[in-house]
Amino acid sequence: MKPLNRYRHRSSGVILLLLIVVWSLLIALGLTFALGAQQGAIAKGVDVVPERVQNAQDVYLDSCTRCHVPVPPELLPTRRWAEILENPESHFGVNLRQSNRSLGVPPLSNIEIRLMWDYVQRASRSYREDELLPTQVKDSRFFWALHPKVKDVCQRGAIDCPNRISVQTCATCHTAAPQFDYRQLTPEWDNSP
Repeated sequence: MKPLNRYRHRSSGVILLLLIVVWSLLIALGLTFALGAQQGAIAKGVDVVPERVQNAQDVYLDSCTRCHVPVPPELLPTRRWAEILENPESHFGVNLRQSNRSLGVPPLSNIEIRLMWDYVQRASRSYREDELLPTQVKDSRFFWALHPKVKDVCQRGAIDCPNRISVQTCATCHTAAPQFDYRQLTPEWDNSP
């Protein structure tokens, strides 16, 4: 009778060990997927984008990159984005409602504009009512908050900087800006004082 009891005790120990191994593997697998998905989202812009607006972000990127590097919505206040998207006929001298045959750019539809609004509204920041609304990225306090060293370093001549800051000069420092990756910097800025 005793040998049978000993086998039961040994088999429950083996089963417990197997359960712990399977549980550990499932936890490791879940962490791998979670961290992998988060890293992909981080590399795509400044902030992580919730899954529900990722399609809207894709429309934004596809539409904007037809003519210029995509501007992270975080750089302009929500009110400014509203003005830009409410007036697509007057986008810095370009009518986004008409196709631009020379660039091969089709006109924007109402659906595309609505999707872009869903994305930029979620990602942009509020502005105080008493503040002057910036018309360009370089005039935004959010730009300067994210670029605290730029003025000083450029004025000292420590790094060769563009004469004028615009959406076209982003790639001067952010080498992957055309792919909406503003985390990758030129070596000079990676090691800037």
